[in-house]
Amino acid sequence: MALRIEYILTLAITITSAVILYSKPQRGIEIVESNSTKEFYFKNFTLLELNSSGVKNSLKAREATKYIGSFFLKQIELNYKNEDKILADRAIYIKDNIFLKGNIVFEEINRFKFWSSNLSYNIKSKEIYTNSRFKLYMAENIIVGNRLQYNMVEKEILASNIDANLTY
Repeated sequence: MALRIEYILTLAITITSAVILYSKPQRGIEIVESNSTKEFYFKNFTLLELNSSGVKNSLKAREATKYIGSFFLKQIELNYKNEDKILADRAIYIKDNIFLKGNIVFEEINRFKFWSSNLSYNIKSKEIYTNSRFKLYMAENIIVGNRLQYNMVEKEILASNIDANLTY
């Protein structure tokens, strides 16, 4: 009695199929967030806006997550027209507003620098607003207060409830 090659191949295919179907994978795919509204997620994210002379604006973030209707960033550094620089722990972009939280530093190069824990920026009106405690350094002057508004177009600062240490 001779074994036919078809029987051997059929037996091999059957054993292989059984092993594949009944064995458990060693590592499966885990669902991180079911029904999530996340559109994308990046780590060590950099966004550049270029013009004919080079980099016009830049945004760097340790983490960037795009949700439907909003954009969330962690550990950000924003450079605007090489004139303004903003550092913050967190930022949320919703429609035409950016809300910054954490250790915030806003610097207009060669003019002033201030620190705060909350900051709002309206993209259309180009106004920055904080309703929390701030510290502003302008030349050798130190101003501390509870509310500050800055118009980036008019270069006008309004502040209230301030203590100032001015030098002439």
